[in-house]
Amino acid sequence: MRKLLGSLLAVSAFCSQAHAAPTIIVNSGNIALPGYTTAAVFQNFGTNIRDGSLFIPNSTIKIVPNSGNPTESIKSPNKKDPVVVKNDAEEGMTGNYLSIGNGGRYTIDFSLPVAFFSFAFNEFEENNHLKITYANNITDVFNAKNIFGTTKDEPEFGRISFDVGSGARIKSVSFFSGDDEFNIDSIASAAPEPSTWAMMILGFGLMGAQLRRHRIRLPMTGRVRRS
Repeated sequence: MRKLLGSLLAVSAFCSQAHAAPTIIVNSGNIALPGYTTAAVFQNFGTNIRDGSLFIPNSTIKIVPNSGNPTESIKSPNKKDPVVVKNDAEEGMTGNYLSIGNGGRYTIDFSLPVAFFSFAFNEFEENNHLKITYANNITDVFNAKNIFGTTKDEPEFGRISFDVGSGARIKSVSFFSGDDEFNIDSIASAAPEPSTWAMMILGFGLMGAQLRRHRIRLPMTGRVRRS
């Protein structure tokens, strides 16, 4: 019985995935995705949209297998500086990009939490930040200082990626702007790598085997006695 409980606890601990800070990968002056990831871009804010047009959530998003069916929402309290799609020539922006106006918020929710999240940026100002919510409902808030280490080292543009490894998956990301616009583009994500899924399946298989091993059928009554 102790062995069974030990196996159950081990699998439970693996599946619950205790919260740990994600690995932050900063690509300064370049918006290429890290070479090791299978992540795919699911949002580049469309094409042929008039510069300065109000952003319409879920109108340009792409549904790809490893993005966990993302959906979007915005909050734009400042009517003079709303959340809009722009296409002027900002460094690091591939064409159309999202400009989150003063006090605005842009949120992505994943129906299937992801293990990797990434976006291109232009001028990540000190008063801008983003909040990540994990599958275990714990949240982390990131600003320029705790991403770049010091605002003096802040690049003008680049790509920021968050990799949770085997930790709790990312189920929601919100971008908040302060007094300055928050410009983002080329948003990508990836589901857990195949090796991670294999470990989870193996864990459930071991748990099932332990349960079957400890079921002993009584010969006369047909009832099941557990050790």
